Amino acid sequence: MKISDSFFNLIIEHLEKGKTILEFGSGDGTRKLISYGYKVYSVEQNENYCNLHHDNYLHAELNDGWYNNNKVVDFVGGITYDAILIDGPASGDRRKIIDCLGKPFFENVLLFVDDIERKNDRKLFDTLKQGRKHKDFGTYGMII
Repeated sequence: MKISDSFFNLIIEHLEKGKTILEFGSGDGTRKLISYGYKVYSVEQNENYCNLHHDNYLHAELNDGWYNNNKVVDFVGGITYDAILIDGPASGDRRKIIDCLGKPFFENVLLFVDDIERKNDRKLFDTLKQGRKHKDFGTYGMII
């Protein structure tokens, strides 16, 4: 499901045009981010979405509910980004992102987390927001 208009508006309100977003999960929202002027790097499980909106995709199949760890670590290691958008994988356990990349990976960067009305995504948001300013909108949130 694509990111809502209100979630998109939150992103553009807090992240200036031209900045770089590392996104987990790609779709129609990616197209919208690109059209607004963001540079986007996408980690995606579904080959049908890869290279659909830009040329900075990583196709990473799911292993035990999370993207292929080795591929993700290699991909993100060469990227400089201003924000992380967590909206994938479409199925599985997004909390595994912390095991894959480590909690320090998320420090000092703007975070946007979608689908936090879901139990596991709420747990991810609650873990990442510890000790940081945040805004919770019920179905999505931002960590500053």
